[in-house]
This record gives sequence, C-alpha cells and structure tokens, in this order.
Amino acid sequence: MPAPTKSEATANTSPKTVPPSTGLSNVSAAQQRKIDLAIIKDLLVNVWPKGHKDIKIRVVLALVLLIAGKVFRSFCSFEDELYLDR
Repeated sequence: MPAPTKSEATANTSPKTVPPSTGLSNVSAAQQRKIDLAIIKDLLVNVWPKGHKDIKIRVVLALVLLIAGKVFRSFCSFEDELYLDR
C-alpha cells in the first residue's frame, strides 16, 4: 500500500471551519463574530460541563480568587505609593 500524498494526509485532519489567522481574508466582521462565538461555545462545554458540580465549584472559586487577587494587588499598589511618597 503506497504512502498517502501530502494532500491526502492533510485532507483528513482539516477542521470544519478554519478561522482566518490574519485580517487579510475576505471574511466579514459578522462572519468572524459567528466563527468566534462558535469556538467559544465549543470550549465552554469543557469549562462548565453539565452534571459536574465539583468542576463548576472549582471554576467559580478560581474566578473569585482571581478577582480578589487583582483587587488586593491594586490596593497594595496604592499603599506602596503612600509609603514611597513620604
């Protein structure tokens, strides 16, 4: 059996929709938005799976800690300014 040619090898692995990698393609902004939303929808299943309460709790906890860290760091910056300006 002969080895598959390059076009045959890539034909089986190409995705259904290929988002453009540069702004030079002929895809309109509305079409690009639809493609982007479809990608997010496909990935959201992995982040927020149905029937997995433990994963949902971990995601919410991670977001809460991320926001708390950002708020804490911004307050530390203001506190540093107070001490350094003296």
